[in-house]
Amino acid sequence: MGLSDWIWLAGGALWVLGLALLLATVSMAHYYARVAGERTWDRLRLPGSQLALTIGGSLFLAGLVFSSGSLWEKVIWGLCAIALITWAIRSRRGPGAMGEGGR
Repeated sequence: MGLSDWIWLAGGALWVLGLALLLATVSMAHYYARVAGERTWDRLRLPGSQLALTIGGSLFLAGLVFSSGSLWEKVIWGLCAIALITWAIRSRRGPGAMGEGGR
């Protein structure tokens, strides 16, 4: 197995792991929302769920970067990953960080 095969394999493992984390987070949020009589979306807005969704999405997109064939695909998936991480960091700072209600 060459180095490119190992990179492709690692990329495949990353996106599968990221997708599994995303699906598990949504599933657990749905379960706990049903038990508590809430909406699933309200559970997904909790900070712990947001963190798990961000990590899962980042792993998924990183895996797509490594397993993509052409350069333009790598650039698009990389930009999506950067946008997701930037959004997560800015949303963790609070409403003032997004330009809402700041001084």
